[in-house]
Amino acid sequence: MPDDDLPHRAADIAALFYEGILAPRSWYAALDRLRHEVRGVSFHQITLAPQDRAVIDSVACDIIPEGKAQEYEQQYTPHDERVAVIAALGDGQFLFDHLHFDARHMSRSAIYADFLRPLGMRHTLGMVLQRSAHGHDYLAVLRASDQPAYGAREQALMELLAPHMARAGRLRAQARQLQGLAHAGTAALDALPQGITVTDGHGRIGYANLQAQRQVREARWLHAPHGRLRLQDTAVQQHFEHALARACQPPHQASVLHAAQGLAAIVRILPLPAEHALASPWTRMALVITSTPFQAGALSPGQLAELLGATPKEAALAQALAQGHTLADFAAMQGSSIHTARDHLKNLQAKTGCRRQIDLVQLVQALG
Repeated sequence: MPDDDLPHRAADIAALFYEGILAPRSWYAALDRLRHEVRGVSFHQITLAPQDRAVIDSVACDIIPEGKAQEYEQQYTPHDERVAVIAALGDGQFLFDHLHFDARHMSRSAIYADFLRPLGMRHTLGMVLQRSAHGHDYLAVLRASDQPAYGAREQALMELLAPHMARAGRLRAQARQLQGLAHAGTAALDALPQGITVTDGHGRIGYANLQAQRQVREARWLHAPHGRLRLQDTAVQQHFEHALARACQPPHQASVLHAAQGLAAIVRILPLPAEHALASPWTRMALVITSTPFQAGALSPGQLAELLGATPKEAALAQALAQGHTLADFAAMQGSSIHTARDHLKNLQAKTGCRRQIDLVQLVQALG
């Protein structure tokens, strides 16, 4: 195809990178498509720790002989002069190594002479994809030894494509961080003895931990027809519907119900803060906690923070108040000012929908 089609090719590759934000296979396909477009023979993306440049993740072309990518990461990365030059670039900037290292340098360099040359590789297109506190992503696309250095055509292509690659790289890094936090959060919720379900104001289930799923399958007092959480007792179900509506509409009130007449199972309905990780961006949600006396028990500060969408200090304050301590007591225990304690309380009230301190205390006590 003629070079005047370069913008269309760049757009096609950019689309693959954006698809790869959440799909590892598409990200690999985008890297491979870029390699093919610039007539490279291989690619290697590495994520380095910001402090010591240790390799914490990588994506390598399957054309690279088995074990060679790992050998590079373990033995050559700390001393690779290309990494030092690429690291000096801004996010989304790229370079061609022949503009920084001449043929004489390449003939004497350990990375070029001892590692790349036996693999039949030489010239490098290098780029910074993104930098964050969790890692720096660098990309190298290499040409075969019998190919010329990168030139004007590759320069034009990368000028079109690099901004999109950098943006996709940042979004991919953020998505992976959020996925990690989500996995950690849901793992913590799955470990709870109580059932934890997130629903909208009509009982439609958005999330249920393992215990909640087990209760829906096995308990006679709870079921979920057509994906809606319901209580078997008709009278209690009516109260439950009203409680969900109160939790999801201003002033966002919490409620506690007994699952059925003569049954000790407890249902607690809490307003879920809009900024909570399990919240929906489209509608307010409620947190439904279902438990029996055999499942009850004091929550740890970390579990309470997870449920309320609170910080560790805010959760500690909530527990202290529920145990009968005052704001002044908490401030003294934490070695902070009463003003800081009041700020924590205001944040907690905003996150839980509790307008009064006594409401917050009753909520935490109801959680067990």
